[in-house]
Amino acid sequence: MTTKEYLSNNIVKEFAKGGLVLVIIAALTLEATSIIQFYFSQKGIKEEARMLTEAENNSTLKIPVEFSQEKQIEIGERVSFNGGYLFLQKMYHELGLKDICEDISNRYAFKYDLSSVLSKLIYARILSPASKLSSFEYMQELIETPEFELHDIYRALDVLEKESDNIQARIYETTKKNRNDAILYYDCTNFFFEIEEESGIRKYGKSKEHRPNPIVQLGLFLDADGIPLAFTVFPGNENEQPTLIPMEKKILS
Repeated sequence: MTTKEYLSNNIVKEFAKGGLVLVIIAALTLEATSIIQFYFSQKGIKEEARMLTEAENNSTLKIPVEFSQEKQIEIGERVSFNGGYLFLQKMYHELGLKDICEDISNRYAFKYDLSSVLSKLIYARILSPASKLSSFEYMQELIETPEFELHDIYRALDVLEKESDNIQARIYETTKKNRNDAILYYDCTNFFFEIEEESGIRKYGKSKEHRPNPIVQLGLFLDADGIPLAFTVFPGNENEQPTLIPMEKKILS
């Protein structure tokens, strides 16, 4: 039971006794701590209000929770959710990705929440890597379920690809004061596709897994601590060595 639910129950009891309409208004308009102060001040128990306020500020407020052995869980009702992504959510906001997505969204006409799509794709990729369809199904298990549809993910990928350099530059600006850039490393790898015909940048080239399929190559810059700085994607039939110079200019600029 949340603080507001607990207080709401007590407010209803007071209302039933004949009284505090203003307390109900406060419950609808004030934060939990303010409601505590208002509720108990109306009852003349200011000291208890002070103690509860102090407890909440110190994250030690204890809220009683009632359980009933007779209550049954409805068939099909979800009662467990995945909260393991919350530490990633903190990092997501510290990197400024939400603000970056909002700035990008202001330049496009789409209606879906780009930040919500990107953040949940990141969580799914780290915690349960799979296809976009499987990732979308995994997102339904999170405490904060997605408010977008599968087709919004595919549409967002096009935008993220166009804005890739912008996103990387913004993240670098946010983190550069903590970077160890005395030495930079550059490495390349490639990814194969289960297709036979070339398409777009998926070209036949030298697969590092010795696969007879079209590939796409990825170049990655890392700082002295091995933390990625920037990346680039290029066709599978290109020599990876010349890709270093454009990436170097991108980092230095």
